[in-house]
Amino acid sequence: MKKLNMIVVGMLFLTLIATGVLNADSKAEVEKVIQSSYFNGAFNDLDTESMRKGFHPDFVIFSTKGNAISRYPIDAWIKGIEKRKQDPKFEPAQAKMDCKIVAKVYHAHPK
Repeated sequence: MKKLNMIVVGMLFLTLIATGVLNADSKAEVEKVIQSSYFNGAFNDLDTESMRKGFHPDFVIFSTKGNAISRYPIDAWIKGIEKRKQDPKFEPAQAKMDCKIVAKVYHAHPK
């Protein structure tokens, strides 16, 4: 699931850059939101309040298993994290991720 999440965030970020929606200032702001709400909210700090602030309430992760497509709404993700944090057997260190946003964009130049 972590790998899928990283792919989704990366593709969104690349799309915003490639389409020109992000400039240098807004890029830094987007990176800050991704760092606080996704990397630290969902994983490193397990800060579900940051997740609520950074994700749209209608955000959904889609995943596949065989031919089936599953929906995982942000509210269910947040509730799952909060439930795990309450489990006495839960080890927060296992949720930590060392993350860095990396982008490589290709553009075809006319000859």
